[in-house]
Amino acid sequence: MSFKLKFLSILSLSLILVSMQNCGEFHSMQDSDFSSSLLDSSDLSGEGQRVPFQMLSKKQILSSMVTAAGLTEADSALKATNVKLSPILSEKSDVVKFNSPRGMTYTNIAGDTCRQLIAQEKSEKNKRLIRYGLPVNAKDITNQEIEETIRSFARSFWSRNETEEELQIIKDGISEFENVREVASLNEQTRAERLTLYLCTSMLSTLDAITY
Repeated sequence: MSFKLKFLSILSLSLILVSMQNCGEFHSMQDSDFSSSLLDSSDLSGEGQRVPFQMLSKKQILSSMVTAAGLTEADSALKATNVKLSPILSEKSDVVKFNSPRGMTYTNIAGDTCRQLIAQEKSEKNKRLIRYGLPVNAKDITNQEIEETIRSFARSFWSRNETEEELQIIKDGISEFENVREVASLNEQTRAERLTLYLCTSMLSTLDAITY
């Protein structure tokens, strides 16, 4: 399965999740039976195929995401989300244990991490990861600032720069997100925060962010 398909799967999940949230809030979803998987079975099996990476386990996920986002420590809400949802994750890091409920769990924890990151950077004078800074009106965010934020997130979450293909996929996802009726109807500052939450959550829950 190509990066594009994997990434768009995460983007679509994040779109559903983030579109349902009130500004600055991310309420974790319960585990449930999802009909499709984020990873095609052909990625994980096959004679002679070697799995080249491992997933973050339930013991690793919180500290990894907190570190990637540059947070000093998880706040009470993020800790509560982790306690509530991490039992869905595997004790081990075996990638073949990955399934859709676990994929949604990574996305939920990433979303709450991003919610704390947004709150932190709104209160600090020196922006760190979010290059356009918050609070800001969505209409005032330039294309260059979006690209700089994507680069910033990629380096922090993936430990590398995004590729040209990835950049375009992410920007296409942002455009689709902004055109969702519930998002487009928000006031400018709320829309900017919602866009940031979507972008951060999407990138922090991709395979490059939750594998090693």
